[in-house]
Amino acid sequence: MGVWVVPLWSNLYFGNEHIFILFLVLGICLFLFFIFRLCYVYYEKKSIHSRYGLWIKIPVGIVFPVAGLALNSVIGLFGNYDSPWFYILAVVNGILITVPAPQKLSDRFVLYIFRCITFAFTFYFFIVFLPFTPISVALIPLLGLGLLLVTPIILFVIHGTILADDYKQLKTGFRPFLLLGTGIAAFFVLPVALTISMYNDKKILHSSLEYVYSPDYTKEYKLKPASIQKTLEIAESTRKRDAIYSSTPYISSWYRYIVLDNMTLSYAKRKLLSGIFTDEDLHRSLTFESNRTHKEKDIRIINAEHSSEYDSGKGVWVSKIDLHIENFSDTRWNTEYITYLDLPDGCWISDYYLFVGDVQEPGILAERKAATWVFDRIRERHFDPGLLRYVGGNTVEFKVFPFEQGEVRRTGIEFIHIDPVDIRIDDYTIRLGEDSHAVYEYAPAFLSQDDGLVHLSAYEKAQLQTGTPEPYFHFIVDVSKHNNIPANDKIVTEELMRKYEQYIGNVLENSPFTAVKYKVTYANSTYYTEQYSINEQVSLSLKNYPDI
Repeated sequence: MGVWVVPLWSNLYFGNEHIFILFLVLGICLFLFFIFRLCYVYYEKKSIHSRYGLWIKIPVGIVFPVAGLALNSVIGLFGNYDSPWFYILAVVNGILITVPAPQKLSDRFVLYIFRCITFAFTFYFFIVFLPFTPISVALIPLLGLGLLLVTPIILFVIHGTILADDYKQLKTGFRPFLLLGTGIAAFFVLPVALTISMYNDKKILHSSLEYVYSPDYTKEYKLKPASIQKTLEIAESTRKRDAIYSSTPYISSWYRYIVLDNMTLSYAKRKLLSGIFTDEDLHRSLTFESNRTHKEKDIRIINAEHSSEYDSGKGVWVSKIDLHIENFSDTRWNTEYITYLDLPDGCWISDYYLFVGDVQEPGILAERKAATWVFDRIRERHFDPGLLRYVGGNTVEFKVFPFEQGEVRRTGIEFIHIDPVDIRIDDYTIRLGEDSHAVYEYAPAFLSQDDGLVHLSAYEKAQLQTGTPEPYFHFIVDVSKHNNIPANDKIVTEELMRKYEQYIGNVLENSPFTAVKYKVTYANSTYYTEQYSINEQVSLSLKNYPDI
């Protein structure tokens, strides 16, 4: 009380502002008091309740919530509630509140359970719009728009009072413990269902990332473009400055925690997934070809030394490349060397080091974003960082900083690889490992226990008997949107299918070799393959395709 009154005795400039805030708070409290008082009188006075019940429940329970959601979809000030589920739940919740309580206790118990389920919906909007109460008070004189903002509070009181009345009546025929336990369990039905849906989206997101970046060809992927698009939209909304308007309060935060582990998807991943699974065009900016040049062309490698040693115990080569890089510019200082490496299959980076003066400093293995952040911070402080990071597939970005005028810097990379490989760095092509058969003569085949794959060395492959596989045709039919296939449409134009059938038939008829079968793969964001005998007539149909 003293905090409110003491400033009134002060002669400071903010005294009038304090009076304004004081009356604003008091006005809001009085407004809420009369709202709750009105709801209390409504339920205490049975005559008013029976005479005007529907005239109050229908607007507060159905009309105002739906109108508020529709208005917010236009102005978008209080979050994103465009999902049709919000409208469906608003109508269902209003109907459950409006419907008269049946006389039979068993029927009323069922109604009580459904009311407890939708009470989570009422409670959610009560929590969301409670902070906007001051705005609702100010907007009530403005065509009553503020009444839409205060509706969740009124609805919360009405809904809670109805549940209390149901509980009071049901106690005459049911145990209180059963009523409370059932009511609490029913209250969590919607939150649990929402969380389960989020975990399903997480599973689909991880499957889609695996499908795009490292597919397992031994299993079938069941992906849902709608789920992936929803995840991408939420991931994109977190990066916008107006995220508070484009996200759904509390639900979006919970979604990011469950599905994205409170992280974000990189721009390249979002664009690639959007191009594959949604209607968005796949931009060429996803590739790294446009960036694969030096920022400073005057900085280049002047010497590259390498060595390789075969580890027979692990069955891999361990190779090192030592680089001498010189800054030939006579005007620039604190410049940066940058290049890109394409690692062959079966080759990985195992170590990295940078000489600072005469001291060899080892590299630190870190997550990509963390490594980039550390590199930028060290660079700002003019220390000596180097950076190796995977930027996509087997492509590695390599940076060294800083270079003074005429300075030569030494750095090195260690690789492990199964077979001899060629590594290209700028204008240098370096052969790592040896092709000598003696190295592999007694080396066992490399076996991956996880996926059951066996890697055979070049020596072992040379010992295998040759054979001739049975030839067959494999046709890939483009059924994507960009080939005039309607997106998410079950009916595909017969003209296009007949054109493909004619083309495949001509190829089979004029084949230069004999085949006994052929396959047709329908390719979109996912693919579906059918196999035919060479004597079967070509008949294309997308009825079994999972994504069309």
